[in-house]
Amino acid sequence: MYTLAAVITESLGGRPWEDMVRESIFTPLGMNRSTFVTQADFGDNVALPMCSESGVGLVKCSLDFIRHWGSFIGSGNVFSSARDMSQWLLCLLNDGTAADGRRVLAQGLVDTLHKPQNTIPLSSYAKYYMKPVTPQTFSGDTYGLGWRLGYYRGYRTAHHSGSTYGYDSYITLLRDENIGIFSTATGSDNNFEFRTALHTSWQT
Repeated sequence: MYTLAAVITESLGGRPWEDMVRESIFTPLGMNRSTFVTQADFGDNVALPMCSESGVGLVKCSLDFIRHWGSFIGSGNVFSSARDMSQWLLCLLNDGTAADGRRVLAQGLVDTLHKPQNTIPLSSYAKYYMKPVTPQTFSGDTYGLGWRLGYYRGYRTAHHSGSTYGYDSYITLLRDENIGIFSTATGSDNNFEFRTALHTSWQT
């Protein structure tokens, strides 16, 4: 899905997807430390990707493979920092405007992104985040445009995961409460166990 979106974007824009993301999002939001796996300098203060290898544990992933993989997809390609991602979260929480008030996304677009488009069947690991296994159910049974939508402790949530070779990230938005949470780590987080626990620990 995201690969197709990137291809369509390049076809309509006549430029590389990376250039358009940088011009339309990174630059106006001041995300100066954000780049792409296809362009990143892994020697310049960038966390190295770590993969789980059976019988060995965590090992450094192949950078050549990660760059090659990133060239095919419109997701799993963005490299960012905590500070830059905070600017992106603020933009999403403020209906597409930057912290300085400049409009970056079309008015109403964020609402459209978070409008349910279809229902999602329970995944094989959903039971780990539902009563009685956990004290509270962390649901996500509808899907917007790139966002899984649900509830946690009665609060509306929108979350988006990012998993690629060597990296695992997660965004949770509670727009009614004006809260945005971002986490990222190297290594492997099977079934989103660490990320889900982290993103539901804000209210215990």
